[in-house]
Amino acid sequence: MRLKITIVLLFFAALVKADSYLDSLFFKGNAHYIEEQYADAIDSYNQILDSNYASFELYYNLGNSYFQFGKIPKSILYFEKALLLDKGNKSCLNNLELARSRIEMIEPIPRLFYVNWWNLFSSSLNLNWWSVLLIISVWSICIFIVLFSRNRKKWIFNVIISSIILCLIFAFAMVSANNKQNKVSGIIMTDSKLYSSSSLKSDIGLVKAGNKAIVKEIFTTTENNDAVFIHLEDGQTAYIKASEIRLIK
Repeated sequence: MRLKITIVLLFFAALVKADSYLDSLFFKGNAHYIEEQYADAIDSYNQILDSNYASFELYYNLGNSYFQFGKIPKSILYFEKALLLDKGNKSCLNNLELARSRIEMIEPIPRLFYVNWWNLFSSSLNLNWWSVLLIISVWSICIFIVLFSRNRKKWIFNVIISSIILCLIFAFAMVSANNKQNKVSGIIMTDSKLYSSSSLKSDIGLVKAGNKAIVKEIFTTTENNDAVFIHLEDGQTAYIKASEIRLIK
């Protein structure tokens, strides 16, 4: 019994020590940043990342440090990572736009107003909430169908039609939310050649560092060099070397 208690106490002591160590690294990184020692700040923050700890503040500070250090693609990467944890943070959004203004951005495909409206609507709730609403609408349809079979009134029929329409809307919104949730994006870290196939032999263009791309698939070529199939914001699809892109996750 004493041995068990000792082990538990040692475990909690190790946790406290680890937390205090990470806190000290974070404070050290902040101090370096204030003193404009950005390389040292980056080193302190990366030591925290190496401990498998992540937070909005850590990613945000890393983004700021890389920006001040002149590593714009990396600053964009960490601002994007921070926004995964706090999507509406205005300071981070503003800093991300500032970083993007420092690179040669790909011109995105213009979207029709109803596409933008649908994207905004489907993003208003997460996948779980759309699933709940879909289940409720399906049960509503079943209940009102039973009521209609017993009492054929027009208002019950209208409710059934309305419920079916809502059910379809919720289903499409759930699919859209699921696609967004499972979408894997990355930031291109260096000026990269675009290739027409996963063999990475025939280049078809160039994409500048700092641009964002959707990662569709990862391949391993016969030469054991990983290739990534990407979808760029201008609608173009191509392959690039896996070493030239960092995933946002």
